[in-house]
Amino acid sequence: MSGHLESKSNSDTSPPASLFRRRGLWLAATMVAVYMALVPLHTQDGANHRQVAVLLERLISADVQDPVYQSNLGLLRTNVLFSGGYALAAAKIGIPIHLYERLFVSGFLILLLVGYRRFLAEWTPGRTDLWVWILPITMHALFVTGMYNFLAATALTLPLLTYLKRLAEHPSAKTLAAMSALAWLAFLAHPFPFFVLPAAWLWLVTGRTERPGAFMWSGGGVLVGLLFLGFALPMVASAVPQNPYVFKPPLELLAGLVYYNFPLFSSWAVVAAVPVLVCAIAMAWMSLQNADLRNPYRRGMLLWLGMLLAYFLFPSEGHGGAHLNERFLPFVWIFLPLGLAGVGEGSVSSRRWIRGTAVASTILMAAALWAGLGRVDREVRDAAAVLAELPDEARLYPLEFDPGGNSLAQGPLLHLWANHATDRTVHSPFSFTFMDLMSVSRRLPSSDTYFPAAPENHAQVLAEGRFCRPRDPVSTSSCSLQEQDAWDELLSAAHYYDHWFVHGAPQRWRQAISEVPGLTLVAEVGRASVWRYDRSREFSPKLLRRRSAR
Repeated sequence: MSGHLESKSNSDTSPPASLFRRRGLWLAATMVAVYMALVPLHTQDGANHRQVAVLLERLISADVQDPVYQSNLGLLRTNVLFSGGYALAAAKIGIPIHLYERLFVSGFLILLLVGYRRFLAEWTPGRTDLWVWILPITMHALFVTGMYNFLAATALTLPLLTYLKRLAEHPSAKTLAAMSALAWLAFLAHPFPFFVLPAAWLWLVTGRTERPGAFMWSGGGVLVGLLFLGFALPMVASAVPQNPYVFKPPLELLAGLVYYNFPLFSSWAVVAAVPVLVCAIAMAWMSLQNADLRNPYRRGMLLWLGMLLAYFLFPSEGHGGAHLNERFLPFVWIFLPLGLAGVGEGSVSSRRWIRGTAVASTILMAAALWAGLGRVDREVRDAAAVLAELPDEARLYPLEFDPGGNSLAQGPLLHLWANHATDRTVHSPFSFTFMDLMSVSRRLPSSDTYFPAAPENHAQVLAEGRFCRPRDPVSTSSCSLQEQDAWDELLSAAHYYDHWFVHGAPQRWRQAISEVPGLTLVAEVGRASVWRYDRSREFSPKLLRRRSAR
């Protein structure tokens, strides 16, 4: 049935559309691989993930137990695919961490392309030429900011959805086993898709007249079970949330449909994204016009509409997680073409327009992204040069005054400090080891005397003057007093670290840093500098050093 419908559509489309079939798919996959090999790959979270992966490999290979860090690898642990893949496989065969990072990212981006075409062939036969609709998502803001595990999980969700559809239509033990194995692999990467997959399961079940059989119920049980392991169990296990839930106001969420979706390094990048955004709105409108809840082939809008609603209703952060609601946006994009199923063959011209818009916007956005990451690359090189002066076992406190750099919406320099050499251990409060949801965590929790830290954006807020409230008519406190309190809070944590990394400090705060007693400038390149603090306090409990294996 699927093959018949697809071949019919092939005969109805114009000859150039053949470019958007298999040949075009592999051409795009090759272009992605080349792009990822050449573009300066510096991201917000990527450097931090690299350091954790290297640390994990060190923990696994060590003959003695590390006194500070512990490995959390396990068959039912999530957020471990990137670091675990490096520590257990890539490092063993001598692949450097930076090369592994590129292979990981480009590999899952290619899976995103290939998996999306197969997903469309299964879920909306005859519309496989719309696989190019996924091209702009290869540069989604969450992927570009270095959320590698989420990228892998999103890419793995597409073959998972394909197997789920097959399980509904042709249930078998083989299909259930394949789906379960893929679900486990996606879970190792990130738990978020298990908010999406049960919704897709429900959509399939409610759209069929016959009741689901044992295989379909078992598949649903696997998905719900992994959702429980990924979210419910950690929430129950943690007595006190690590941070409260934060809900963004509606207008900010509306604007976020642009800046949460696309990496905006310049006004050029905004202009490049406009055509595909207009196209998405048009597709949503066509989908709603085409909707018929009584027709199982014309209910596709329920999926993308559900993802969009979840984006507006879910918190943006909380309980140790961040960018929670934003993670629904790639799936809004993925499900949009399903709403076009059942549209008459007069839609060929519309699909041609969708394809052309997606390709054109992707090319323009890729060029803008390359230019933006090139400017980030210069900042990273400066930071790496000064961070090379850090000794092994340094306690490093980052003061990041300008995490946004040249970006209009994201913070590509937020973890700039993590671009230190990978052949030494650097202890920082902002390492992705501060909670046990990651593949590596500290053995002891943070406290006011053990890995203390002000909020990660504290220096940025200080530089932007946001600790004062000059527009508040009822505020009578002195602005200078508020800023002094904020500065003291920053220093009270920094006093526990023997090295400070400073980036993007305005002249006023650069001068204040230079006047701290006991602080000596070690190296400075561009806007980045490393300082040695000779009066640092010891952690309590004392930070134990690694013992050498005999």
